Amino acid sequence: MKREKLSSVRLGLFVVIGSLLLIAGIYFVGANKSLFGSNINISTIFTNAGGLQAGNNVRYAGINVGTVRDIVIISDSTVRLDLKLLNRVQPFIRKNAVASLSIDGIVGSALVNITPGNGNAPVIEDGDFIEAAELPGTADLIATLGSTNENIALFARDLLEISDRVKSGPGTVNLLLQDSTVSTDIRSLVKNLTQSSMLTISMIQRLNTTLGQIEKQQGLLNRIIYDTVVMSNLKELSISLNESISGKLDSLMKALNQTGTNLQESTSKFDTLLDDIKYGGGPIGDLIYDDTSAQVIKNTLKNIEQGTARFNEDMEALQHNFLLRRFFRKQRKDSLKASRNGKP
Repeated sequence: MKREKLSSVRLGLFVVIGSLLLIAGIYFVGANKSLFGSNINISTIFTNAGGLQAGNNVRYAGINVGTVRDIVIISDSTVRLDLKLLNRVQPFIRKNAVASLSIDGIVGSALVNITPGNGNAPVIEDGDFIEAAELPGTADLIATLGSTNENIALFARDLLEISDRVKSGPGTVNLLLQDSTVSTDIRSLVKNLTQSSMLTISMIQRLNTTLGQIEKQQGLLNRIIYDTVVMSNLKELSISLNESISGKLDSLMKALNQTGTNLQESTSKFDTLLDDIKYGGGPIGDLIYDDTSAQVIKNTLKNIEQGTARFNEDMEALQHNFLLRRFFRKQRKDSLKASRNGKP
């Protein structure tokens, strides 16, 4: 008897606990699916449900705010989605919100994602329709991927052709890759550019130092810029130099003008002389163009040559004359001594 009562108590406890667990499960599932509490219903129109089913989640800003209540086919290209949202999110969703289809994770179930619209708009109300953002379907994605693969293949082929041309062609790139001389020249160019940059930086630093001295009222340049006495002296020096140079330039220009006049007169006389020579006037013209004068000059030169030969013969005879022989011998001895002593 006691055993039967104990079994009945155990059975009753098991039934109560099981019922409580079932009720708790129904409550949590219903709360998750928005089965309890106040809700609002809105709708949106899609051309493709994209595998969406009734009961799938609806998210706003990444938070589950409701479920898909129903999916109704209106026509061959129109599908209406009825969404059930929690009443507490109504103040945050406006009528310009946009609904789109997405996937929960990588391989999760489809869901509806609501994103805020641009600008200000009234808050949604029960029974409103919101705009839908169509996403490309699987077939469209596959077609796009196929076209992308073809483009990648064409790009790879063109890249191989370019690589072959670079490798075997006579272009600049191949020259840079193969010719060590060009590489050396480029290195020298880079080295020279580096040196030029360093010199430029050094010059800028010196310029900054000079500007700093000017700002601190130091150095000669500062005195030239700011000292009125120095500037007055420089101005006076410039005026005197200008006057001196102007006077000397005037004298120089006068001398140049006179020189030009003399050159012009000389040129005129030289032209006259050339005309006389050209047309046979004057002694030079006679010497150039008169045959008689030329023959006389030739005879004169011939007579001079003959006279010189006879003079040489007479001098040779005088050297052998017994009266002058001793004199010429003395002359030769003195000449030999002078040559031995290094005298000219």
